Amino acid sequence: MPGVGQDDWSSRALSLIEDEKYVEAAQVAKAEFDSSKDYHALLAQLRALYRGGRYFECVGSIKQHRDCLTLDVELGLEFRELALDCYLKAKDVLNANKLIEDIESRGELNKPEMLLKKASICGLQSRYDEAIELLVSLNKQFPRRAHILRRLALAYEQVRQPEKALAYLKVYLKVNRDDWADAQIDKYRRLGYV
Repeated sequence: MPGVGQDDWSSRALSLIEDEKYVEAAQVAKAEFDSSKDYHALLAQLRALYRGGRYFECVGSIKQHRDCLTLDVELGLEFRELALDCYLKAKDVLNANKLIEDIESRGELNKPEMLLKKASICGLQSRYDEAIELLVSLNKQFPRRAHILRRLALAYEQVRQPEKALAYLKVYLKVNRDDWADAQIDKYRRLGYV
């Protein structure tokens, strides 16, 4: 009987992803999307490309199938979140900013990781005051999180407020000591702030 014993496309793609064969998984999902126009297949393709570090290919596919970003169902939110990650990895700040504005206008900017991404976009666009405002709010909700503290230290450094940058850096050191933090403390020591 035809098809007996054969996995469907999603099982094959998932198996390939588990084996870290991301390009092959993306090809399986792309073939399914090309034949069926099933958005789940397109999402699987994009996830495989992202997991494989092929961010520019992912962005290219998103641009080719931009309608996936306008879906109003849960699947659309998954596309928007993945696209935002791809844009940030590919340093496509303009499209990342457009997408975060769309996400915000849809009322979907309610997860802490999405607010953190918005703060990153603000920082990349030299909108440091806006980034600081978002980061301070996140720090109040989730105190002593290293990734938030690090960004706060960097943002305050950019707006030339070394005392505040150093204060966040010291808290960062209490929760996560690494080479970056040691180098930053050494820099502040040489500048006479420590």
